[in-house]
Amino acid sequence: MADIQDLQKNVNITLALGAIDVGGAEKACDYINMALYDNVDYIFNAGVITNTTVFTFTQCTEDADAGSDVKALQTATTLTLTATTDNNSIEIVTITPALLDISNGFKWVKCVTTTHGAAALVSVTAIGYRARYAESTMPSMIT
Repeated sequence: MADIQDLQKNVNITLALGAIDVGGAEKACDYINMALYDNVDYIFNAGVITNTTVFTFTQCTEDADAGSDVKALQTATTLTLTATTDNNSIEIVTITPALLDISNGFKWVKCVTTTHGAAALVSVTAIGYRARYAESTMPSMIT
């Protein structure tokens, strides 16, 4: 039977985007370093969604935008939260290293929202599974 110690040894749970109104300007989650984990699940906790909101995932060569170092994942990956339909819902998007161009240095994942004027309350939690580098404490997956 698994216990909390097993959970702490095998997964890293981090807040990628605190509870926020993602309406207005584009909002970005923390960059996630996929080189450290076998896969990462993004868990979207939607509150009241008053306008369709799209989260788009991209890959980067570093943990900050340097313009040309950002490109689409190998398979386009998005999550669409629809007004009223997705109110008070939980959605999960799984990102695996196979979606990244790791051989060319793209090991970071970025998730951003669309820009729109209406309110959309969301928080995003990232869970990294099976850390690749064993340490006494789980390696951080954000910058």
